[in-house]
Amino acid sequence: MTGRLAAVSRHTLADAIRERLGFPYFAMPLFAELVVDWLVLAAEIGGAASALQLVTGISYQIWAIPVAFSMWLVLWLGTFGVIENGIAFLGAITLVFAIGAVKLWPGIQHIATGLLPAPSDAKQPQYWFTGISIIGSLMSPYIVNFYAAGAVEEKWSTKDIATNRVVATVGMSFGSTLALGLLIVCAVVLAPQGIKVESYDDVAKAFTVPFGSWGIPLFAGALGVAAFGAGLEVAL
Repeated sequence: MTGRLAAVSRHTLADAIRERLGFPYFAMPLFAELVVDWLVLAAEIGGAASALQLVTGISYQIWAIPVAFSMWLVLWLGTFGVIENGIAFLGAITLVFAIGAVKLWPGIQHIATGLLPAPSDAKQPQYWFTGISIIGSLMSPYIVNFYAAGAVEEKWSTKDIATNRVVATVGMSFGSTLALGLLIVCAVVLAPQGIKVESYDDVAKAFTVPFGSWGIPLFAGALGVAAFGAGLEVAL
């Protein structure tokens, strides 16, 4: 919808809210989003730093400042095209989530059975909290502004509405499929052992089953690229 708005009116979502409803009203969601964006940016820096911890053994706390500085450096020196296409190219490594799920495929019946908790399941609150968190990670507030701003910058018009529909549908489906793949790998490997995911180390170890000794480096690479790329988008 934000891409369609940009293509038809040449306005970003922020522009439209400010023009139609005035700055006082616009200031409320703006302030709320800024707070959320700072938290998301901190989380993305932490994610990239945690990826480096997985492959080096050095605490993510030590990596946090170098990672943040690297993000700033890329934004300062890189063009929008390099940032957009370069990170997208490197992001192909996240396909390991889907590949791991295929290698450990439990069957559609098992996936469907575990899709919803039983009515008597005592862990229902945890289930819905996790579900909402996953949806939130796919629909962070910064995405709508980043997407609309990119559409305006690339001078989309009504001729690009079909392209926008394809980009949005394929992009969200791609991210959702990868998230599903990650859940399947953890469910197949960790759940039978009674292991609760409390850190990235737990998830990384799950990937040693489908990928052997390459499991941890591949997961660390996927985590690092995804977190670093999202951090760049939040900052922009």
